[in-house]
Amino acid sequence: MFFSEIQNDWDMKRYRSILACILALVTTFVVGCGSPKVEIPKTYTEAQIQQIQKYNSDIVGLRDRFTTELPRYISARNWVQVDAFIHGPLGTLLQEMNYLTKNLLPDTQP
Repeated sequence: MFFSEIQNDWDMKRYRSILACILALVTTFVVGCGSPKVEIPKTYTEAQIQQIQKYNSDIVGLRDRFTTELPRYISARNWVQVDAFIHGPLGTLLQEMNYLTKNLLPDTQP
């Protein structure tokens, strides 16, 4: 009698674990198939337009610095200033352009 109780208890634990696995699989399948479709926006919001204008003005300002300051440093052969200018404002320009690109619509990003 004692062994039959142990066997029944063992069978119930095994059935519960199998049932838990089946429920996990069904839940995973239902959640995986039922996800909503992400819609890509077709126009810019006001906040995006303001952000793009800010990045654009920053980029234009950096471009103006490149056309005025950098040639002066190169003609004076001031290589330390050229190196500092390339690593400072050029890095900032790259960062600003990346931020700007992320705010553009997918069709216009390239």
